[in-house]
Amino acid sequence: MEIAIKLTDEFYRDAALHAALDYCMKAKDLQFATVIAKAITVDMIQEKIVEDHGEYFVLNGREGRLHPTAAASIGPLLK
Repeated sequence: MEIAIKLTDEFYRDAALHAALDYCMKAKDLQFATVIAKAITVDMIQEKIVEDHGEYFVLNGREGRLHPTAAASIGPLLK
């Protein structure tokens, strides 16, 4: 994560964050995945996240940011 955050190229940084988000989703750590998702700004990567994890994330077109769905919000409560 430290390396991903320090990358200066926006696409490569967001691609690295996407990989970290995928690991969080596999581990069912929705809280940390949500934090990562909000930091991703590249449209193509945001669209891929919505495609792969649409149950948990939605793209807010007005802000251009990913936000958790209701399922992601209650996910931590189900543990």
